[in-house]
This record gives sequence, structure tokens and C-alpha cells, in this order.
Amino acid sequence: MEKAPRVAAPTLVIHGDRDEIVPVAGGRAVAAALAGEVELFIVPGARHNDVPRVGGEAYYRAIAAFLDWVDQADLVAVGVLALAPPAPRTGSVPAICRLVRAR
Repeated sequence: MEKAPRVAAPTLVIHGDRDEIVPVAGGRAVAAALAGEVELFIVPGARHNDVPRVGGEAYYRAIAAFLDWVDQADLVAVGVLALAPPAPRTGSVPAICRLVRAR
């Protein structure tokens, strides 16, 4: 948290409002502490490990909208990582990751 004010890159913070490990107030505090532009997306009913599942399409739309905004702003080297639900058989966690570059 002490390093958050040094993060100037645009950031999307996604947090479940029923997170039992890191209360939603923690997500709000991180979002408020960041120096760059911040989009905060609270997923109603989501706990710590089920945000993508509970958030469903709205979760992925929030990520897509943020990436579109970053892309349209022609920002340089902005990394976005969003974890998806673990794979049923392997338990591995796939990720959506995109690097946006200036045109």
C-alpha cells in the first residue's frame, strides 16, 4: 500500500464486495491511493476467489472497456492482468494479459 502513490499508470481495480480475506474497503483504499487514473469496479456478491465467476460478463466488459480506453488514449507500456477462474482439471489459473503501446 505504501507504494501505491508511486503508481502513475492507469489502473483498473476489481474487487468483490463480499471478500472475506481483503475487505472491499481495502480495494477502495488502494484505488484512492494510486497516483494515476483509476477505474474501480466492485463486483456485488463476489468473495476473494470468485470475482470472475460472480461478475460474469460485467467483469469481462469492465476489463475490455478499460483496455479500450487505454488503447484510445495511446498510452505507453500499460500492462493489465486479470485472473480467470482456475481450470477444472488442472487447477491452473489462466490469465488475460495485454500490453498496450503508443501508435
